Amino acid sequence: MVTDKFRLGDLAAGHRLGQHTPAPGDVRKIPFGLAPDGRVYASREVPIGKACRCVCPGCGQPLIARHCPSGDVIPHFAHAVAADCSGAYESALHLAAKQLIADERLLWFPALVARAQGTDARGKEHNPTKPLRDKGLRQLDSVELEKYLVTVRPDCFVSCADHGQVMVEIKVTHAVDADKRAKVRELGIPLLEYNLFGLPEPTFVAIREVLFEESQAGTWLYHPEQLAEEERLQEELQQLFAAIKATVGREQAATHEKERLQAEAGQIRAEADHKAWLAMQAEDSAERQKAAAKKSSAAKARAHALWQEGERASRFKALPEKEKVHNLCLWLRTCELPTALHVRVPWQNVIGAPPLLWQVALFGGIVLRLRQDDGPAPSNVTVDWATKWLHLRFNFLRESNEQVQSGRQMRSKAETAVWKYLWGLVKLGVLNAYKDEAFRIRVAGFDAWRSLARFRAVEIGPDRGLTWTPVGAWPNRKLALLIADAHAKTNSRGANWDRLATLLPSARLRSPDFIASQYGDVVTVLEYLISAGFLGDRGEALSDTTSDRLTLHAANPAGVTTTNQRLA
Repeated sequence: MVTDKFRLGDLAAGHRLGQHTPAPGDVRKIPFGLAPDGRVYASREVPIGKACRCVCPGCGQPLIARHCPSGDVIPHFAHAVAADCSGAYESALHLAAKQLIADERLLWFPALVARAQGTDARGKEHNPTKPLRDKGLRQLDSVELEKYLVTVRPDCFVSCADHGQVMVEIKVTHAVDADKRAKVRELGIPLLEYNLFGLPEPTFVAIREVLFEESQAGTWLYHPEQLAEEERLQEELQQLFAAIKATVGREQAATHEKERLQAEAGQIRAEADHKAWLAMQAEDSAERQKAAAKKSSAAKARAHALWQEGERASRFKALPEKEKVHNLCLWLRTCELPTALHVRVPWQNVIGAPPLLWQVALFGGIVLRLRQDDGPAPSNVTVDWATKWLHLRFNFLRESNEQVQSGRQMRSKAETAVWKYLWGLVKLGVLNAYKDEAFRIRVAGFDAWRSLARFRAVEIGPDRGLTWTPVGAWPNRKLALLIADAHAKTNSRGANWDRLATLLPSARLRSPDFIASQYGDVVTVLEYLISAGFLGDRGEALSDTTSDRLTLHAANPAGVTTTNQRLA
């Protein structure tokens, strides 16, 4: 049944009675006027001015129509006489929307979807949905405006094939309140709301787009099928949540049990560790006592060795010059001191002995230092150590302590002479300059150095007198590593130094140049093998290594206990 024009007039009176009271102070222009025929019209649909014969949908006072063919004035209605009317705008939109629904007998229904939501015991959100009705434009079987339904009076009461009877509310400024929603749920009739608030232009075209075309303006406020389905979905969720909660409970119980067992096992291990620690403490106490006794014995042995060294140094110092020369010649196995080891240096006479004598003696002390078993870095030689070593064996002149400029710093005359001589040994190939004004020994002895000098002068070679020395004369691993390290400082890539230092006696079965070619640059490797004592001059190589050690022991120029002496 379609409402007639008189019914629309009654609806206007209804708005005046306050059923759709807008917010106070609403002064927007009136978009539609209520004509005598009971319908609402836009201002361009009626004569201009008072000739429109329209009244205000809110207060019923006469209106004048305003519009301009040029478009300079937005079409609208205004009160003919100033009136305190605040409901005109909302009443006009309500009447226009209901008039369109009644005339067209159409309505765009939004999709009807049941939804549920919740969070399970693991903290995961669930949002199941179920579509119930598709969205779309529906032909209405009936339309009734402002019909009382027991306790409520909706704007429209319509029916269609898909949804059956539906209450329709038009929202402009006021939404359906909670009290009205509760009454609707008691009736069990679906309620649909269309929102006209915020229309860019309050025209019939704009209202048609809201009511008859797809938009977000239509909302289901209540539908019994949706409510029932949502309750069912929620019930399924609760069943799922209960199952998840039970699973989580079992997992937590298993975790707690595992933690309890781990704690018990940890306690058992802690007790066992404590017992083991107590036993270890008892054993360590005995071991510490043994270690303390051993340390004390070692300290006493070192002190005794130092005392012996001092004694030998004192005895050497007391020898006449000729006997010192004789002992050094015996050690070097030469008839006289080798002048090749002499380097002319400033202040060379302050040492209290001929320069060649103290320089050859210092060379012997450096070589013997290389063969020491203890010390942090026995292969390193410093000016301070060398000066003190000489001072224990020679009577320095009084002027030896006078300070002079030496390089970049001030040194005593004795230290200057020693410093210059150490640099001379660098040029002779005996030492390498190292860091912090230290030097590193790179030959195992006088014979090794002399053979190296002859090799560099091309006087000997693999095919000219250079041969393997007896295995008994080969250096031990520590000595070989120290000399290899010194050579590596000047030529780190010239050879495989670690392998060379552990050369096996079986290498003597092959020629020196063949072995050298297996470890790196041939010349570099041959120089190392000569410097370490693996190779030597055939004419000077000894066949009896024991006699060599005994000779060294008998003619120790440094007064220092060496590995060779203990082995002898």
